[in-house]
Amino acid sequence: MVSDTVTDRQDYADFFIVAILKNVMYWQKYPAVQSLEVDGLDREREGFVRAIIYGLRVAEAWAGVCQLIETLSPYMERRGHWTVWQQVLDQAFDQAQRRDDTVKGAILALLLARLSQKQSKIKETIRCYRHALRLARRAGDQYNRGRACTNLAFLYIEQGRWQRADMLCHCALTIFEKENNLHGLAHTENHLGILYLRMGQWIEDERVWSKARPHLEQACRYWQIRDDVHGLMYGYMNLGIYYFLTESPQKSLEFSKKALDCAEQAGEQLLRGSISVNIGLAYQLQQDYARAEEYSLQAEKIFRQFYNSYEMANVQKNLGVIYLRQQKFPEASHYLHLALQNWRELDQKYLLAETMLYLCECEQAKNNYLEAEKWLRQAEALLLKEDRLSQRVKAHLEKTRRSQLN
Repeated sequence: MVSDTVTDRQDYADFFIVAILKNVMYWQKYPAVQSLEVDGLDREREGFVRAIIYGLRVAEAWAGVCQLIETLSPYMERRGHWTVWQQVLDQAFDQAQRRDDTVKGAILALLLARLSQKQSKIKETIRCYRHALRLARRAGDQYNRGRACTNLAFLYIEQGRWQRADMLCHCALTIFEKENNLHGLAHTENHLGILYLRMGQWIEDERVWSKARPHLEQACRYWQIRDDVHGLMYGYMNLGIYYFLTESPQKSLEFSKKALDCAEQAGEQLLRGSISVNIGLAYQLQQDYARAEEYSLQAEKIFRQFYNSYEMANVQKNLGVIYLRQQKFPEASHYLHLALQNWRELDQKYLLAETMLYLCECEQAKNNYLEAEKWLRQAEALLLKEDRLSQRVKAHLEKTRRSQLN
C-alpha cells in the first residue's frame, strides 16, 4: 500500500507554487500583454485570467499577479469583460487588505472604482475612490493620491458639486506637477475642462464655456507628447462637446470623429457609443436628422450590448427628439417612453422631467392637449423639487408652457 508522506505533500505544494510562478512570469513577458495588442489578448484571455486567479492563491506570486492585473485592467475594461474582472479585482483587493499592503490596496481600489464607474455604479465608485485616497495617504503614495483626487473630482463634477471638484483638481495638479507626471496632468486638465463645460451648461454662459477650451487643448497636448491614443480619445471627445455647446457643429463633428477613430484604435467599445451620441447631436444641430438617427442607433446597439442603462436612456431620449423633429410621432413616443422607464429605474428625476417635457411636445404636435397637459404637470411637479434648474431646462419648460397655453 502506497502512503502519502509529509515530504511528498510538501514536494507537491512546492511544485504547484513553482508552476504558478512560472505561469505568471510567462504572461508578464507575453508580447501581447506588454503591448496591450487587442487581437492577441482576445485570443489568450482565458489563459491569463486563469493564471491570475491561481496566482492570487500563492503568496510568492502576489507582486507579479498585481502587476498583471494593473497592466491588463485597461484591456478588460475596454472590451467589456466586466463580470469576470470584477471578481478578479474583488479577490485581489481582499488579499491586499489581509496583507495590509496599502500600496497595492490603493491601486486596486482605483481599478475597482474605474470599473464601477463604467457600470454607472456611482455610490460604489465614490466609495472606492475614497478608500483609495485613504490607502494612498497611509502609504505615502503621492501619485495614486493624485489619481484618486482627480478621478473623485470628475464624479463630483457629474453631481454638480463644482467647488469640491475644483479643489480636488487643483490638489491633483499640484501633486502631478511636483511628480512631473504628464499622464496625471493630462487627465486633470481634462477634468477641469469638463468642469467648465458642465458649469456652462447650467448657466448657458459662453464666458464659462470659454474657460473649458484651454484646459482641454492642454490635455490633448500632454497626450500627444505621450503618444497616448486612449487619452486623446477623451480630449477630442470633450472638445467635440465644447464645440457642440457653443453651436459650432462642423468643428464638433471634426473632433468627435477624431475621438471615434482613437476609440477604434484603442479597442474601446463602450465609449464608441458615447462618441456616436455626440456625433448624432452635432448632426441634429445641423438638422441632418438622417445621420443623427444613424449614429444614435449605432450608440443604442452598443449600450444594449453593455447593459449601460444610463447611456441607454440618454440615447433613447435623443432618438425620441430626432423623431419628434421629423414629425415621426409613433417612433418619438416609443423612444421617449423607453427613456422614461430607464430614468425611473435609475431614479434620475431631473432627466425624467426633461423627457416628460418632450412627451408633452409630442402630444401637443398631435393636438392631444389633455395628454400634453398631463405630461407638463408631471414634469413641473418633479422640477419644483429640484434645488436649481439649468438655463436650458428652464427655457424648455417655459416654451412648453407657452405652447400649451396657445
